[in-house]
Amino acid sequence: MKTTIQYLVSILLFISIFYSCVHDDDYEIPSIENCSEVVIPVTKTVQEIYDTSTSTVTQYTLQDVLEAYVISNDQAGNFFKRLHFQTLDGSRGFSIPIDLSDSYTIFNSGRKVYIQLQNNYIQLHFDGLEIGNYFFDDATQLASIGKIPAANYKNIIIKTCTVVEEDKLTNKITLSEITDAHLNTLIELKDVQFEDAALGKTLYDANNDIGGATNYTIEDISKTSIKFRTSAFVNFGTTAVPEGNGTIRGVLTKFRNTYQLLSRTLDDINLNGDRKRIGFAENITGTKINISEVRTLFTGTDTQLLDDVFIEGIITMSGIDHNNMTERNAFIQDESGAIALRFSAATSLKRGY
Repeated sequence: MKTTIQYLVSILLFISIFYSCVHDDDYEIPSIENCSEVVIPVTKTVQEIYDTSTSTVTQYTLQDVLEAYVISNDQAGNFFKRLHFQTLDGSRGFSIPIDLSDSYTIFNSGRKVYIQLQNNYIQLHFDGLEIGNYFFDDATQLASIGKIPAANYKNIIIKTCTVVEEDKLTNKITLSEITDAHLNTLIELKDVQFEDAALGKTLYDANNDIGGATNYTIEDISKTSIKFRTSAFVNFGTTAVPEGNGTIRGVLTKFRNTYQLLSRTLDDINLNGDRKRIGFAENITGTKINISEVRTLFTGTDTQLLDDVFIEGIITMSGIDHNNMTERNAFIQDESGAIALRFSAATSLKRGY
């Protein structure tokens, strides 16, 4: 009877501890009332590790420590056994493969951590920094960064009690502002929408599976674009592709030379605005002037218009209409006059537009 009671008490104690842990590390900002803060001297910046890393897998032997913040999670299934971290100011990010499922119950978004670098390996993979174990593929004879074992991650990724609001970590940018410096950081793209070809489909489409995920193009009114990737295992994969325009938040990654955006949950996708007609004049911003005003700005030599202005008119002749002119030229007119347009490459402008 004594053994039975002890066993029952152990079960109840385990349930109580497990519930407390899950509650403390939920996706929302958790309570940290019972947390004992950990403070470790930080000896390196993420940028300094970038500067010493190459495409070759290299062991890090010095006793250095990084400070970083969690920005990805596997709650919805779009990330699998890989955590992404960034600096507080969002200037640099990196990823760590880890042999751990349901990591969101431990490493919630915004959680400050310390990374122990000694005896781990570093590599720039498709220009993004990875930290982890050494892995050698016998089939390809190539080395890469491997997963940190579940039994060892606590010695490498040390949690603190500090949790930062996600908005303070998010780089809110346009598609044209994306650079390699944003790799493995949390970004929010403004004024974007899914390509026309994606409408009427679901975020994950088994008929459009590339390496276990579906890639769609998201774009802005200037036709700048990026790939949006949704895993086959995500819990929002059956959601219809949103038709509107707005913001999409996610972690920026890169495959070869192609940028990819991975959202963490459906809440990252906020396309509630009116859809834009890509490439049409209705999306132009600035001050409208007429062709006559443009002519008065000409000084007799090549003149660059620095003001945010535009003209509106009708194409009266274009090389694409097979006139006796190159496809790099066209003529446009409005009520005040007409002017020739010269392009460095062939244009798709047609007469009457």
